[in-house]
Amino acid sequence: MKRISTIILLLTIVLSVSAQRLGIMGGFQMTNAYVLAGKCDFNAKPGPGFNFGAIYEMNLSHRLGFDVAVLYNMRHTSYDIDYEFHSDTTVHLSSTHFFLDLPVHLDVNFPIKNSTTMTFFFGPSFNVALHGQDIAWENTDQKKPVGYDTENLYGKDKGTENRYSRFQVSGELGFAVKYKAFEWRASYNTSINNMTNKSYLWYVGLRQGQYKYLRDGNFKVSFAYMFDLRK
Repeated sequence: MKRISTIILLLTIVLSVSAQRLGIMGGFQMTNAYVLAGKCDFNAKPGPGFNFGAIYEMNLSHRLGFDVAVLYNMRHTSYDIDYEFHSDTTVHLSSTHFFLDLPVHLDVNFPIKNSTTMTFFFGPSFNVALHGQDIAWENTDQKKPVGYDTENLYGKDKGTENRYSRFQVSGELGFAVKYKAFEWRASYNTSINNMTNKSYLWYVGLRQGQYKYLRDGNFKVSFAYMFDLRK
């Protein structure tokens, strides 16, 4: 009991003397997808999106700290899918999906002068897909639609397996410039786990047993306004 009380006391002291800030953050992002699906050529094109939410920072020492954020973001990508075993079939797929992200970063701070600090940060991001929309059509003059889905992209539809994995883990690396209550951030994250499931056929069936793999990468530029919690 005495040890527990001592640990709690030490944590209270550390938190009381550490710089802690809470802020609002938002920005622009570009998303690109990396796809592997048997003998299909996926010509992925990056698409614009956005993110916004809240961020909390705490400095553990003069040099080290951490931050955690809760962000709502939109990711958009598109593909021109060329099926080698259907030489006359090319499909264009437009994909827009919305996520709730929880990035957790270790911060390495380099104070400069005049209340300015350069910070490099890295760490995991735990992401949950909320909803999305896929639109597919033949890449011809007629643009004949072959698929339009706004529901059950992550759930089960009449007992079939969901198309995408709802949960995603990413690794993120970036830097920030901090001046007083303002922050400018730039970062890149890429998913680690496979985001698509075996039952997803990409609107035109792939050959039996072909392995399908989908990851994405996001380049983000964000702005944050921070409030000092010690004041």
